[in-house]
Amino acid sequence: YLITHNLNAAISTGANILQASPYSLSGLNLILGVWDGGSARSTHQEFGGRVTVRDGAAAIDHATHVAGTMIAAGVNTSAKGMAPSARVDSYDWTSDKAEMSAAAAAAATETNRILISNHSYGYVAGWVYIGGGTPYRVYDWYGTNTAANSADANFGMYNNYTRDSDSLAFSSPFYLMFPYAYRDWE
Repeated sequence: YLITHNLNAAISTGANILQASPYSLSGLNLILGVWDGGSARSTHQEFGGRVTVRDGAAAIDHATHVAGTMIAAGVNTSAKGMAPSARVDSYDWTSDKAEMSAAAAAAATETNRILISNHSYGYVAGWVYIGGGTPYRVYDWYGTNTAANSADANFGMYNNYTRDSDSLAFSSPFYLMFPYAYRDWE
């Protein structure tokens, strides 16, 4: 059995309070960004034409789920997103930093630019949940160390990707990135 979780997510984040009177915030006139392994499905009933695929990527379920959490209109009331009147520009992750730099709002007056984005992906490191495969296994080790029971040297590492994210955040002070999340509501 499958269920949606956006209703409970709206409650736990307080979005339901902001959507109600007297605030009545809906995300109208906001552009949000989604970077993922592919694009959100722009034809989904919850989006009503408010998703634009910017780099020609094929639609994938995860990006559609993320965009739904952000902007689903509430055709199915329990699936209503946090900003149900906002728009999403959807990209794949191939050129993410360059695309974010070009799309991000650097000034408060840039209402035609992206103010907030989600890119819930990250590097494979350490023990990674597999839950399948042949032979069946629960976890696989992707660490840099040879001893699979030790901590991966990449955990907490400040690398070029991290530096580039910091540089982007500094140069675009009106752009808020929500990078890698360990687990979605799926």
